[in-house]
Amino acid sequence: MSEGLNEITESLQILLSTGPGERLFFPLFGLQPPVFDVTSAASISDMRDRIVDTIEIYEPRIRVLNVTADTSALADGKVSFSIEFFVPEVNTRNNIVVPFVFEEGPTVASATLVEGGLANG
Repeated sequence: MSEGLNEITESLQILLSTGPGERLFFPLFGLQPPVFDVTSAASISDMRDRIVDTIEIYEPRIRVLNVTADTSALADGKVSFSIEFFVPEVNTRNNIVVPFVFEEGPTVASATLVEGGLANG
């Protein structure tokens, strides 16, 4: 049972740490991070929607139950998304935490996954 769950978690880690265009034969595969106004409530909500949409398209083995944003470190340019999901095949709920660090450049801001990838919960 845990083997299947580990495979799904690994798949989510790959999916959410890959940007569109990084995979030659799957150019749309991955999560498109926001590039402007990354600290607004609308941008956080948009990112949450992108996470759900990306998982629904590329990981059909699970159902996303909830995605919440932890903005407690937003002043430091960090937002973590907790993704709660259900795996029907093994009748199990699980969650992962996706930490993003937002970095500003001269004209744009972008989001990247924190070094080390995702945390399981």
